[in-house]
Parts: sequence; structure tokens; C-alpha cells
Amino acid sequence: MDSSAHLGASTTYVDRNQLENAVAALIKLLNYTNQAIYVKNKQKKEPLLAVEYDKEKQMMAKHEKIRLMVSFKQIPPNKSTFINLLGPLPHPFDELADLKICLIVRDLKPKKPLKDRELDLNLTRQHYKEKLLEAGMSEDFLNHRLFILPMRELLTEYRIPELKNKLVKNYDIFLCERRLMNDKFKLLPRFLGSPFWIERKKFPVAVDTKATGAKLQKSLMKGISKTSLFITGKSSSAAVLFGYSKQTKEELVDNLSRCLSSIYKKFGYTIQMLSVKSDSSIPIPFYADLTRPGRIWKIMPHAPKGRLVPVSGDHPFKNRAKIMIYPSGRVKTIKKASDMHYKPPKESANVWLTRKKIQLSAARRNRSFVSQPRFGSSQKLKNREESKKAKRSSNNSKKVKKSRTSEKPESTEKSNKTTKPKKSEKLKPIEKFKNSKKPSKSDKIKKLKNIEKSETTKKSKHLKKPKNANKSKKLAQK
Repeated sequence: MDSSAHLGASTTYVDRNQLENAVAALIKLLNYTNQAIYVKNKQKKEPLLAVEYDKEKQMMAKHEKIRLMVSFKQIPPNKSTFINLLGPLPHPFDELADLKICLIVRDLKPKKPLKDRELDLNLTRQHYKEKLLEAGMSEDFLNHRLFILPMRELLTEYRIPELKNKLVKNYDIFLCERRLMNDKFKLLPRFLGSPFWIERKKFPVAVDTKATGAKLQKSLMKGISKTSLFITGKSSSAAVLFGYSKQTKEELVDNLSRCLSSIYKKFGYTIQMLSVKSDSSIPIPFYADLTRPGRIWKIMPHAPKGRLVPVSGDHPFKNRAKIMIYPSGRVKTIKKASDMHYKPPKESANVWLTRKKIQLSAARRNRSFVSQPRFGSSQKLKNREESKKAKRSSNNSKKVKKSRTSEKPESTEKSNKTTKPKKSEKLKPIEKFKNSKKPSKSDKIKKLKNIEKSETTKKSKHLKKPKNANKSKKLAQK
């Protein structure tokens, strides 16, 4: 056992001699367990018609996986699984275990695919096979161990989750083109989903298929020889596969030391215990640190290198001052406008759209419109306004032409007819009244006399005798 106090400025947790002792103890334990199983099987009664076979060879043919068990001082506060790629290992074990490899590849013509689906898929497979043969890969490897899966076949045939589970079970290692993994929309990881990333933990490793010759072969071998460490927030322990029982002691020690060096760089002294284990054996510890738990941020994944912009606003307590909050959590108070020296980078399309959607949702809640346009720049709005003005001017010109054609020479009969006064005519008397002086007492008296005369004339009209009144009287006398 070893503690962290003796490490100092070392690059790994344990010396090579201690690793060799741990691996030797595990191999000895495996041999002892295999012998015990062989003795138990020998005591059992065999059937008379049993085929003769050597049990020792059968026991040796079973290659057990050897893993490195890592236990943290605290449970990592991860909401989802975080994957750490370790390696490449100096002695890969894919040839010993006859591991089947699936290479997910981009189509030759993704924008203009052929109508004949099978022909299109065969052409893509042939293209990549020829490329790998030129790089120096063997035909036996390409025909028996490697399967090239185009993106068109994956998207059409493996939509159902049951078929995805079958695909995961059929292959041991998954490789994919780097362009598919680094895609802006992340189509491949979203499509594969939980059976690859969480249940079976067989996520595709990125490979540079654009390269040619020795570079392509090197990138493929790197992808095959890498191992993974999955960290979840459910428990404080994790496992890393670094070899098989068929490998020699020196090969296993080399692989283990490479894994430990990469783990030390990422996690440091947040690890409490390290041990070696096979499928059927007990874990054999070779390192322990019983000091206080380290910082949690080392267990958590590093923040992605995105375009993170600081947020600024008015200070809640200080007058005529602003506050700036950076993505790292640092807070800065700004008293002058000249202190705001930060120039934010250009926004990507996705960031711009999300910002606009947030502004619109806030505006709808408050029932107020946002000052900025919903979609599009200020130039687009100007172009829209200009087009609207042009349409209005064209409509007005059409109306004027129609009015000119409909006009006819005025007749005497139409001149006698009454017409509605225009708005301008209605406003004329009001304008005269505004300009005129206040009426005097004599003018008011004259107006009153005129009103009295008009009332008397109205009464006299009502009291006038009808025209045929005398005739009606004469007829009554007779």
C-alpha cells in the first residue's frame, strides 16, 4: 500500500515495481482458481457417450478480462454519464480476443444519393475498402473482423430500439468518422441513444478517414487501442479494461501504467483506492489514500470551449455603476463606461436564435413588444418598408387613372342636384368665426328680433284656412 504523501511531484500514483507485484499476484490467483475448477469437474461423472477432449486446453481457452478498479473519495456530482478516453495502449488486445469492429462511415454523395439504394451502399463500402488496402491493412482484417456501415443504412434500417440493441450486441468496438461526431447538430450520438452510451457503454470512437496512407492506418489503430472510463453520479467507483489474462505480465504492466498516468493528469488526488480485478477474482488493492477528500471540480468534466459571453447590467446597490458576471463566476463592478473593455465575439446562428426566443417569451409574458425585430436584420426591415411604400404609390396612381376615365361633362340637370359638402367646406365657417370679432349688444338685439319674426310666420302658416273651405260651407247650407 502507498499513500499520497510520498508521491510529491510524480506523474503516476505507484512505482513500476509495485505494479508488477500486483499483476503477478492476480495471475497467481487466476491459476489457483482454474486448477480448483478443473479438480471439481474431474470428480463429476461423465456420460458414456461423451466425446474425449482435453479439459486443460478448454480452461486455458477462456480468456478473462482484467480491469483497473477506481474508487473516488466522494460521489461525483454528475447528472449524466461522463466518458474519459484513456490511451492509446501500447499493447492492444483486439487480435487476441478476435474482437469484431464496426466502422460507421459517411456516404459518398450525401446530398445527391442514388435511387438504387443497394448500389449506393456497395459503392461506399468499396471506396473505403480500397482506401484501407492502400493504407496497408490486411484483407483478412477487412473481410472477417471489420464491417463498414454507411450512414444511409444506419438511419434507414436501425430506427427501432430493438434493432439498435442487436447492433450493439453483434460488435465489440465501434469506430466512426470524425466529421460525424463533431457535427453541429450531433445527429449520430442522438440517433444511437441510450443503448450505446448508457446501457452497453459502447460509444463510437472518432477516426480520421480523410487521411491516406500510413496516417489512416495510425488513426484506426489508435481508435481500436483506446479504453474508456465511465463516471456516473450513482456510485463512487468505476472500472477500466486494460488487458486479457492471455497477455504476458510485462504487457499488462505497460498498459496499466499508461492508464494510471492519464488518470493522474485528469483527477489527481481525488482518488481514494486503486485495485486490479478479473471477472472471477477478488479485487487486489495496490494504492490507498486516506486523507481528506479533494476538490469536486476535478471529478467533474471540463467546460466545453464555446463562445461564452459575460453578462452585464445595472448595479443593484451602487448608483451610476454596472456589474459584469463572467462565465467562470467572477464578478466585477464597473463605474465608468471606459472600463468595459470586453469585446464579445460574433454570435453563432444557434446562440442568436435562442436569445431571440427568450426575448420574445419575456415580451409575451409582459404583453409588450421587443424593440428588436423577431427574425432578420435591420436591412431586411428597411427593404420591407420600401417595398410597402412602392406598393402604396402604385395603388394611388391606379386610382387616379380610374377617376379620370369615369369623369364626364356636367349636365344642367346634375348641376341642380344637391351635393354633400366636402370636409374643407365644412371647416370654412369655423375659420371665419375664429377670425371675426365679438358681437356687440345691438347685433344681439337684432338677432333676437329676427328669431321672433320667424316664429310668428311659422304660427301664421299653421292657422291659414284650407283652399276648399268655402265650397264645403255652401254644400252644407243647401
